Amino acid sequence: MRNDTQKKIISVITARKGSTRIKNKNLKLFNGKPLIYWSILVSKKSKYIDKTYVTSDDPKILKFALKMKCEIVKRGKNLSNNTVMNDAAVVDVLKRHGKNFHLCVFLQPTSPLRLVKDIDNSIEKFFLTKCDSLLSVMKNEHFKFLWRKDKTNYYSPINYDVKKRPTSQKAESQYQENGSIYLTKVKLFLKYKNRLVGKKQIYEMPEWQFGETDTKEEFLKLQKTFKKKINYR
Repeated sequence: MRNDTQKKIISVITARKGSTRIKNKNLKLFNGKPLIYWSILVSKKSKYIDKTYVTSDDPKILKFALKMKCEIVKRGKNLSNNTVMNDAAVVDVLKRHGKNFHLCVFLQPTSPLRLVKDIDNSIEKFFLTKCDSLLSVMKNEHFKFLWRKDKTNYYSPINYDVKKRPTSQKAESQYQENGSIYLTKVKLFLKYKNRLVGKKQIYEMPEWQFGETDTKEEFLKLQKTFKKKINYR
């Protein structure tokens, strides 16, 4: 498999200082280590990733990243507020340091329940399927009948036709984005400034790996799952 993955691969971990619900979340201890540690660790342990970059506006996060032998990019104020999508911060890294790389692996510290094998397996699937971008997902076993308010102030279905209401047996499988792993060809990320472009592929992960540390309750819940399911240090 290494024949395909000899193309250089860059990993970008985004870690903004500000956090509305959990102060200094990326440095908050999660299973005895700063939360960002676990994303750096799987990136550094991957057998395919050539360089790991951490982009942040927080000097403490950048110092920690250097301690873990990562490359760092100091994020400007224009990329550091909570209205800016992480894609823009990744593009900033790729413009500066990524032009000689073929593939970008984008990891968010807020999704720590990923394994090294998930990184490597998703990269292998990326090259095997010849896609342009790939996202990690979890499977929804039961079809969800989704509705939203329309322009007339009434409600309409989003994902099915009321005249052809699907049964649970005939409904197509649904996959939910889990926020853990994103792979994108560097040239396309730079061109479209978006992580999901072109021919898209999925990498399925089990339901227990779903979750983000957005609230204190979620943080504690994921920490318990981590201790039970993941044992690397």
